[in-house]
This record gives sequence, structure tokens and C-alpha cells, in this order.
Amino acid sequence: MNTESPNYNFLSNLTNCYKYVIKFNSNHFASSYHTIIAAGNKKAPIPKDENNEWLFGHISYDFKNKIENLTSELPDYSEFPETTFFQPEIIVLEKGGNIEVISKLTEEDIQTFYSDKTKSNISSNFNKKTEVKNRISKQKYLDKLNTLLHHIQRGDIYEINFCKEFYIENIVINPIEVYSKFNELSPSPFSCFYKCDNHYLIS
Repeated sequence: MNTESPNYNFLSNLTNCYKYVIKFNSNHFASSYHTIIAAGNKKAPIPKDENNEWLFGHISYDFKNKIENLTSELPDYSEFPETTFFQPEIIVLEKGGNIEVISKLTEEDIQTFYSDKTKSNISSNFNKKTEVKNRISKQKYLDKLNTLLHHIQRGDIYEINFCKEFYIENIVINPIEVYSKFNELSPSPFSCFYKCDNHYLIS
């Protein structure tokens, strides 16, 4: 089944209808597909090699604690599930200007996702006055950075990905609107929008 390219309303309507929605966008960088969208309501177990079916989801970094003798001491503010996989009811693949839809839904049902009748009316309430906070201060960040640099110079480690968290409290956002604006401002390869029940990930 072929149809038109999925638009903002398409993603918004999927998010209203399904518990799990994921979108990958290569932004025309090197990739087999320009866009992949999948949505469904049925959770699935962690996939095994013998399963020959479409599954989408994630395994978080802290899942390592379940398979190795490791622990995580940092607080989990997002409370994102450690693992979630779902079986999609609809998959949209966009490649070279061609759109392929894999689904048991009727073509009429799929076309309703392009409608603007059911799109979310949630609007983001942040503005230039919204306070963005640091999880650690600039000085503590630089102190930790110098400590890590010392370990690299000694040869204890050769590479590290040290991140600094920024966050905003007591705010309402439209996740799809924020993802779309971020993607316009910085069209990174393999950008991702992910709805996992009541949690959202924007990359």
C-alpha cells in the first residue's frame, strides 16, 4: 500500500491513538530509509534471534545492572522504563520518494491519520523567560572534567562521554511540536521521536 508522505498531523494522530509510537528521521543523511514510523499498543518481550517479525523499542543503559554485577547510584528523574518493546500495528517506510505502508488496517483507516480533526490541542507554555536549570553547577562540571582529563593523561581511560543535564520543572509541552521545531533548527542524522506510554523521548 502506497500513500503520501507522513506529515505533522499523521504523527500527532498516531500519538493520540497508540501507546507506543516511534519515528526515525535520517534528514537525508546516509541511511537505508529517510523516515521510519511505527505505532502499536501491544507490548512484546525482549526479542530473540529466532523471531522474524517487526519489533520496536529500547533497552536503557541501566539494564546492565540486571545482567552484570553492577549498580547505579544516580537518581532517576525521568523514570523511563528500563526496557520496552512493542509490536507495531502500522509501519511507514519512506525511501527515495516512495512510501510503503505495512499494516492490516484498511486504506481508509490509514488516511484518517492524515486528517487534522484529531490532532493534539496541547500547546507548549515555555518561552524566553522559562528557567532552564543545571543538574550540577558549572564549577563542579569543570572540576569533574579536569579529574577525567587527568585519568586520560595517565592512561587509565582513553575515551569518555561526560554529559551535563539541563532540565525545566513544572512545564507543559507538546512533544511533537517540540520535536518538529528541534528538527527544523538542527536536522541531525537519525533524529528520533519516541512515545513510550506516558513517557516521551526526543532526540
